[in-house]
Amino acid sequence: MDSSHPNPLPAFASPSQSNRSSLVRKQVGLFWLLGVLGGIAVLPYALTLQADQIAQVTRKTGLSLFSLAVIGAAQTSVLLLLAVPIGFWAARRVGFSAPLSESLLLKKPIPSSVRSAVWPSVALGILAALAMIAADGFLFLPRLPELAALNRSFATRAPISYGVLACLYGAVTEELLLRLLVMSLLSIPLTWLFQ
Repeated sequence: MDSSHPNPLPAFASPSQSNRSSLVRKQVGLFWLLGVLGGIAVLPYALTLQADQIAQVTRKTGLSLFSLAVIGAAQTSVLLLLAVPIGFWAARRVGFSAPLSESLLLKKPIPSSVRSAVWPSVALGILAALAMIAADGFLFLPRLPELAALNRSFATRAPISYGVLACLYGAVTEELLLRLLVMSLLSIPLTWLFQ
C-alpha cells in the first residue's frame, strides 16, 4: 500500500468489516423506523380503548390528547432506540441474522431459503390465527361472560381500521422488543451453557 495515502479505516478493520458495520447501521435504522411507525399506528386504538382513563389524565395534567400521543410515540422511539441496537448486537453474537433486510438494503436477490419459507410461514400464521379465534369463540368466551362483555365493549368502541393499524404494533414493534432484544439476549447465556 502506498504510504502517502493514509488508510481511512482503522488498522483492525478490513473493508468487509466496514461494509458489514454500515449494513448493520442501516438495518438498525430501518428496524427502528418500522418499530416507531408501529408504535404510532397503535395510538388510535389505544387512545380509543382507554378514552375514560385518558380523559382523567388530561383533566389532571392539562395536557392535550395530541400531547399525550406525542409522549407515547416518543416513549416508544426511545425504547426502540435502545432495544434495536442491543438486539442486533446480541443476535450477531449468537449467529442470528436478518437476511431479508440485508438483501433489500444491499439490493441483492432475496436468498432462496427465505423465499421458500414465505408461503409456509404465511399459511401457518393464518392457521394459528384461525385456531386462536376459534378457541376464543368456542372455548373461552362461553366460559367467561365478563371477557365476552369486554370483547363486545371493545368491538363497539374501536373501529376495525384501528384494530388493523394496531396489528402493525404487534407485528413489528413487539417483535423487535421481544424477539430481537429479549430472545437474542437470552440466547447468549444459553449458547454458552450448551457449547
